[in-house]
Amino acid sequence: MNKHYIVPILTAVLLMGCSESRTSLSSAPAEETTAAKTTITEPDTTKPIVTIYTPPRNKEKKVKFTVGLSGTTLTVLQGGSKVGTIELDEPPEYGTDDVVTEDVNFDGYDDIFVYDSLETGTYWLYDPEKEEFTKSDAFALFDGKTYHMTPASTSKTLSATVRGSWQTLEYRYKWQNDKLSPLELTVEYYDRSSTEKKLKDCYEFDENGGKVLVERKYINPETDACFKTETDPPYLRAAENSVDYMKGRELIQSIDVSGLPQLYERIKQNGKADSLPHSSYNFDDSADVLLIEDDYDFDGYNDLQIQTDSVLAGGSDKYVYYRYDAEKDRYTEWQELNAFDCYISANSQTQTIRYYDKHSLDEDHNCYIFKWDKGKLCLKERQFYHGDSNDCDIYEYDEDGNEHYVRTGKYVKDDC
Repeated sequence: MNKHYIVPILTAVLLMGCSESRTSLSSAPAEETTAAKTTITEPDTTKPIVTIYTPPRNKEKKVKFTVGLSGTTLTVLQGGSKVGTIELDEPPEYGTDDVVTEDVNFDGYDDIFVYDSLETGTYWLYDPEKEEFTKSDAFALFDGKTYHMTPASTSKTLSATVRGSWQTLEYRYKWQNDKLSPLELTVEYYDRSSTEKKLKDCYEFDENGGKVLVERKYINPETDACFKTETDPPYLRAAENSVDYMKGRELIQSIDVSGLPQLYERIKQNGKADSLPHSSYNFDDSADVLLIEDDYDFDGYNDLQIQTDSVLAGGSDKYVYYRYDAEKDRYTEWQELNAFDCYISANSQTQTIRYYDKHSLDEDHNCYIFKWDKGKLCLKERQFYHGDSNDCDIYEYDEDGNEHYVRTGKYVKDDC
């Protein structure tokens, strides 16, 4: 099995200049260009919707709207006649440039998207039966936030692109039972171990909404050309009662671990998801972030760490480790690492693994450093950090396991 890669995260942030107007940010495909907007002056009204003009109910003909803005009152027009008004919480920063009119539920009538920041906004869907606009939360798919989506009328799908400094995510959704269901996800990112290695993972979704990695492309960062394509690469995903080792849609191994989705939801509810280990490398808003792949025995293959409980969820940090056996293409429970019962990190350059007995910089704590010797872990060094100062006492161990003081150094607490 080839090495797994940990995908960068993402906090979903659209990179756009603060001085840009919404005209360039909200462009749609040529077939669905938003009609020109007209700024008008209308008196404020306390009624959220005022219907004067009723659009024709001809589904063969698309009904296009334009908008005008006066303070927090958004007036929706059709052919110069007023269809209704929407009362906003506050005036859009860029006026009508912050308003996008396009049909996002493919019923033949334009809907309204209003930006409330450079990244997020609110959708108002037109209801032809009630002849009014209704605020919709069906688009709050990105950790509860709503981003602008681009509709494709031919395929009746919606797409959203989220860009970060190290990755670009492209989502595609379809309507199913009045809800948006994920259809495809493409993640283009740099391998965190080498900025010269750019990857593009293509996901589909199964009937339960689980991600299925169907293709991985290797991209030349200089030319942006694909030089290698891997079909059905191996990957891991957190299910309701297991961690599944997959190749495409094929289940290779199921590891019994329950409660990961619920654990992740508790961490999210506490607002602590960004504090998870390696959270900056994970893009997905799911329990998959509780899975960390790293090469703990330095044999060239990533092993698996699963976080089964967390102080971030009100519990205590607990981890279980599995070693990847390349000959069997399976993960086996790793008793030697599990005996530590804590978070372990690996350093491929020094080929050492380490753990801390505490994670408070204001308290005395130790860092224990181990090396593999003939298949067994041997303690090589202990670093004792003084909580009331910046002193760090370093001890080493001989072949018989005897501890010897080496020196006392200084450390920067912010970097520890």
